[in-house]
Amino acid sequence: MKVTWQAPEAYNKDADAGFYEFTAKLADDETVIVPQGVELPKVNVVIAKAENATTCAAPTVNESQTTADSITLNAVEGKTVEYACATTMDAPAEGWQDSVTFTGLDAGTTYYFFARVKEEQNYLAGTASEGVSATTSKISGAEITAMTADTYDLLYKDWDGAQKDVTAYGTPTFTTDSSDPTKITVTGDLTYVTGFTGFNESTAAEQEGHYLTLQFAAPEGMTELPEGVSVTCGNKTFGKDTFDDVNGAKIFSLIWRIEDTANNKTITIDWDGENVTEYAPTTYTLDISGLILKSQE
Repeated sequence: MKVTWQAPEAYNKDADAGFYEFTAKLADDETVIVPQGVELPKVNVVIAKAENATTCAAPTVNESQTTADSITLNAVEGKTVEYACATTMDAPAEGWQDSVTFTGLDAGTTYYFFARVKEEQNYLAGTASEGVSATTSKISGAEITAMTADTYDLLYKDWDGAQKDVTAYGTPTFTTDSSDPTKITVTGDLTYVTGFTGFNESTAAEQEGHYLTLQFAAPEGMTELPEGVSVTCGNKTFGKDTFDDVNGAKIFSLIWRIEDTANNKTITIDWDGENVTEYAPTTYTLDISGLILKSQE
């Protein structure tokens, strides 16, 4: 009995790597009748993908795009390339991606990045390049608190029309969210102050009202502030020259006039400026809805 093998059409010319099934067929001149329920045999052929001898250079880091939770690479030129990230110098087996941007990273942490020629129809993925290290930006952390008596006595006590001590403005309490240090709840009473001519000499209307006093220090060990340091409060931005030495620490202090408690206040801190990525700008939200603005006595 003559049997021929019927090949898939895709196998007949320049077949790609993959799975192919050949089906047995009786020759056209055979008069054999195949019994019901009997199937002619099939043969499976697998064409394996070839090893990929093509290599590519290690990626480079686009440092201007580094943030506290992401790192962006410069694309490697050449064949279709994919990238991976690891916490060691060993290239990972999984997690390869087409995008050059890696997100969801931890702040202030060093990672290693790899590139390789991407797997294609007939070839396996290429060998991973050497790893290149890059570190995410640190969070521009700061512990924002009510202004201390030491800071007030050193910086504000001699202002014309200023109060005799910091508690004359009220006694606010700053409570940081345990799960998110950028969220701070401010509670307590603010006293109505009059005749505070040192606050804004050009606008008499702002020389009375309620004032929130606060401060924070530069990171521990930062004895000299970078030129690019900036603090943005509302629509005002302050630089290096607004920090003062208080008991050996670089302190930023602020007396903030509060007209109502309906709108939260924000403070954005960047310890090294927009063109340097050691620190990432960090915005703190001050929920002041719980403040009590006492009326003028």
